[in-house]
Formats: sequence, C-alpha cells, structure tokens
Amino acid sequence: MMLDDIGTKSKTPPLPPTWIMETSPGNYQYGYAFNEQPTVGEFSAAIKAIAAAGYTDPGACNPVRNFRLPGSINQKNGFISRLVEFTPGREYSVGDICAALGVTPGVADTATMRPVGLADDGDDDVLAWIAERGDLLENANGEGWCGVVCPNASEHTDGNAMGRYRPVSRAYTCFHGHCVDEWNSARYLTWVAEQGGPDHQHGLRDELLAVVMAGALGKISPTTAFPDETVEIIREVNRKEMGRLEKAEWYERFAYIMSDDAYFDMMERREIMRKSFNAVFAHIPCKSIHGEGKTKVAASVCYDENRQAKGARTLQGVTYAAGESVLATMDGAVFGNRWRDARPPTVEGDASRWLEHVERLIPEQFEREHVLDVLAYKLQHADKKINHAVLHGGLPGSGKDTLYAPFLWAIGRSNVSIVKNEELSSSWGYALEAEVMVINELRQAEARDRRAMENVLKPIIAAPPEYLPVNRKGLHPYNALNRIWVLCFSNERAAISIPSNDRRWFCVWSDAPRMTDAEGAAMWAWYEAGGYAIVAGYLASRDVSAFLPGASPPMTEAKAIMVERGRSAHEEYLQLQIEARIGVFSLGVIAGPWHAICDALTQPGQHRIHPSALMHALNESGWSDAGRLMSKANTTKKQVFVSADMAARYTKSQLRDMVEAPAAPTVLRAV
Repeated sequence: MMLDDIGTKSKTPPLPPTWIMETSPGNYQYGYAFNEQPTVGEFSAAIKAIAAAGYTDPGACNPVRNFRLPGSINQKNGFISRLVEFTPGREYSVGDICAALGVTPGVADTATMRPVGLADDGDDDVLAWIAERGDLLENANGEGWCGVVCPNASEHTDGNAMGRYRPVSRAYTCFHGHCVDEWNSARYLTWVAEQGGPDHQHGLRDELLAVVMAGALGKISPTTAFPDETVEIIREVNRKEMGRLEKAEWYERFAYIMSDDAYFDMMERREIMRKSFNAVFAHIPCKSIHGEGKTKVAASVCYDENRQAKGARTLQGVTYAAGESVLATMDGAVFGNRWRDARPPTVEGDASRWLEHVERLIPEQFEREHVLDVLAYKLQHADKKINHAVLHGGLPGSGKDTLYAPFLWAIGRSNVSIVKNEELSSSWGYALEAEVMVINELRQAEARDRRAMENVLKPIIAAPPEYLPVNRKGLHPYNALNRIWVLCFSNERAAISIPSNDRRWFCVWSDAPRMTDAEGAAMWAWYEAGGYAIVAGYLASRDVSAFLPGASPPMTEAKAIMVERGRSAHEEYLQLQIEARIGVFSLGVIAGPWHAICDALTQPGQHRIHPSALMHALNESGWSDAGRLMSKANTTKKQVFVSADMAARYTKSQLRDMVEAPAAPTVLRAV
C-alpha cells in the first residue's frame, strides 16, 4: 500500500512504513508491505477510508497505483527521487494499518458480476476528434481505456499529462488529485463540446447497446430456429455450472492459452480472459503453493501454479476449424477449436413444398441440381472446402432468401456470418469465424471496383490459402482453417466483374416474379411448423457421393451474361477490335510498348485506355502471353501476346520477327 503526498497535502501517518521515498522537496510517499495479501475489495475499502482520513492523496486510492523508484525524475520540477528509509522486515496486514491510523473501512465489496460485454466498433466520433487534435497518447488497453491529454494537465504535479477516456461509454477519468473530484465524464464531454468537438452525454453508446440487446433478445425469443426453450435452458445451465465448478474440475474443463494469456473453455469452446476467470471463481478460496501456503491468490494464479501437476492442457492459441474436435493441431502445435457443431436435429418428411419453391426460382434442371448438391454437401461435410461460391441473382422479393433459409438453419445460426459489401475490406476477421458466409446485395457500380472486390473474395472462396487470418480487437490474431463457403445474393445482373475463364463462381438468375404476401407468409409458416427440420433432413440424406467440391463449377447463362456485362467500356471496345482482327491486332500477334499502343487505340475525346484493360481484353479474347521473345534478327526481347491460331502455326522466333513491323494502328470508330 502506498500513501502519497505525505508532508504536503496529506497527514503524516503514526505507523512507521516499510519505506519512505522523497519525490520532491518535502513531499514523501510512505510504502507499507503486506504480510498477508488482501483481496481487491478489502484493499479498496481500506484505502478509501485512509484517504478520507487525510493520510493520502484522494486521487491515489485506486487498487492499482504507480509509485516512485529511487533515481526516478519528477518531470514537473526535475527532482531526483531518493530513498529516505527502507526496513524490509516491516510488514503489516490491512487490519494492522487501519487500526494504527484509527480508520474503519467500509464493507469490502465481494460481489461479482458477469457484465454484458460491449465491443467498441471504432466509430466513436469523440475519440476521432481527440485523435485529430493530437491528444491521443495511448491506444486502448485491455479494458478499453485510451490515454488522452487531460484538459487540466497544467495542474498535474507529476508532469504526467495523461487522463483516461473509454469510447464504449464515453467515460472519462483522471487519477491526479486536482482532477479526481472535478473532472468527471460529464465535465469532460462538456469541455469537448465547448472546444468544437461532438456534443454527447456520458453513458453506453446507443448503437453498441442496440446491437448487444438485439442479440440477447434474439436468443431468448422462441423461434423455429430454436423451437423450444431446451437449448437456451441448457446453455444457461452450462454458464451457471461453470461458476459452480469445484477447483479440482478446473483442470479438465479449461486449458491455458499462451498467445492471449487466457483460458479456453473446452465445453463452451470460447476464451475466458484472466480477469473474467478470477471474477467467476472469486468465491473459491485459493492459496499459493509457494512459501508457507498462506498467501491468498486469485483463481487464475491458483490454476497456473497447479496446472502441470493436475495434467491440464497448455494451448499454443485458438483457431476455427470446422468439422474438427475441440483440440486441433497445426504444424505440430495444439490449438483450441472455437468451432462447435451447431446443427439441430433433422426429421424425415415431405420436402416437396420447398423443392417446388426451388424449381420456381431455378427452373433449369442442371443449375437446380448443382445448387442442391452444394447445399447438401456443405451440410454433410463441415470439414470439407467447396472451392466455389454460389451467386444467386434475381428480382427483388422473388424469394431468394426464403429458398436458402432452411439450409442456414440446418448449419446453425452461430456458424453463419452475414456480411455487407462495405465490410469485405474490413481489417477485422470476425466474419471468417463461420462455416457459411452470406453476402447480401452484392453489387459494385464500377467495373474496376468490381474486379477489386473479386480479388478480395478470391482467397476466401477457394483454397489455397489453407488458412485465413482472423484479426480481433484487443486479442492476438489467429489462423482459421479455410473451409468457409460463400453464398451471395444480388438484384443486379452484373453484380461483380469476373473473367470468362473464372473457376470460383456458380451463378444463377431467377426471373420469377415477386412473391405475394400470402405466399411468403404461407411458406414461412410451414418452416415454423417443422419445415426447417424437414428440409434439413432432405439435404442431410441427399446422395452427394458424385459431387466434387474442388472442381470448377459449370458455366451458366447467368454467368455468361455477368462476364459480358461486367466488362468496362474500354474492355468491350478492345475485345471487339481483337476478335475482328482490326488495326494493331490484324496479324494475330502484338507486342509492347503497351502505353504507346494504348495511346494509339484511345479515341479522341475519350478517357485514355489503361494497359490493364488491354491485358484483360487480350485474355478474354483467348490470346496468350508468349513471354519475352527474341530472334536472331531481333535480339531485343519484347513481351508478345498471340492468338491461338498463330501460336499453333509459328515458332516464337517467327512471332518475334512479326511484331517488329506491326500494321498501322487504325481503330474502329463508334457511330
């Protein structure tokens, strides 16, 4: 325990301390070593009573407190701290200190709670304003507090200008004595508004609270996805039982995670931070195995000291490996698997009502059979990767979501992620913690943007890569096994730009009209009455032994249209000239410099053609890159593109000679 500002703002305690540190002329810190470690609640109650009696700075009564070391410099006045007195054997209990100082602590707070965690989304405009001013000193710590410049920093006696701001609740605190009573959250936010910043009140941010409450309400409301209360009751019992576990049971249920200094619940398959572990088991008395075994320690420390002797597991980290057991191995290391099979029970029944809806939206038989095979295979094989996505387009309200709803129910809501277009480029990887990723309203207006989005989705849709990085706020990133399957919806014919030789997309388009309100209500009522489980049963029993998950999907009319419409105006113009063998393309062979060719092909008054558009048009027209060629007559290497028929008829040397004197660059003019 450290008592601050003795000799200036605080009274001199009558109890001799373990050490005395002079921090500035005539100003001292008294330190008291404990002979028995108090709990946080006991310490907090005691230090608050001591501060109220005037024996320490009121701003120095939080359980965690920094104190001066000999030789450290007070930056406020340049004073070098010196150790005045040190008696190592002088130790006290909290009760001894309080009795000597004549103070009576309040009742120690031993209550524990399990708060609803609100994760910051990074969109707090107050924090953005602070950062823009250059007042952000430290990024958020594990509890979400950021270091910021205190508006009252000029009054800080130690020269440290830092206060603390928490974006989740727009809370502010400063532990310096001049600030602890005056600069609370309300005053800080008022000051922000007065300085021209955002005007807000202190409290949990509505948008974050809405997300959490919506999720909580969704869990407790009976739905067809959870047709009775059994699942929620079991889940709640498991949560309660974790707190009821005896100490001896910890080592079987929990494993230590080295990468995050946390614990992995092998029943719930989730991480528990050290602080949460201590809170859940705060009611269990724990003593250290070291020394005389009398020192009280937190539950997590007790677990750490005993885990080797008790045979508890130590994990390298966590992963998400669909279809694997609770412990997964990668490169010889053991990881805790966050995936848990959430498939609900299925039943046998008549799925013809759903199959009729599928046929209504996908009338072409081979397209329909392929979609059914994909859904059935994914449901039956969580541990396998389907190396292409399904993009289902159609008129708004035609029932696309209705078609796939039973499949998503069968996979399990906890293993399905719903993603918006704008979230695809997010640095966070929470959407990758799923068996199925659903992208609603896939659409990009510009061809260049659509191609960029297609490149973003490539590593997610197909493997390799074998692993996908999952970045998480406040935690170490980890690698998830790439077994995710992507399902996209769109109301646009050209939702994304893909090349004609693409191997990653299976596209279907529904011309079916909008479902009437009565039709939609009837279908969903059937789902609610047991249709979900019936469709799941159909998919679970469908024969997919001939389905090849790694094969390229078949070409469809919808995909051909998407390829054609996905080209930019320049690409379409170039492809027309290439296929007609006009101008520079007349020989069936062409070589750089590409910028000069693009300049010659650009029509007057139009935007300049970019070489990337030319390369794409050549590939789409079936021309191949022959590499950088040379011949005896032309020893300078040039990159050459050649049509299929010319590549079959001529050698590379002959092709190189042909491009030395290309035909005059004429262009096809649009009328």
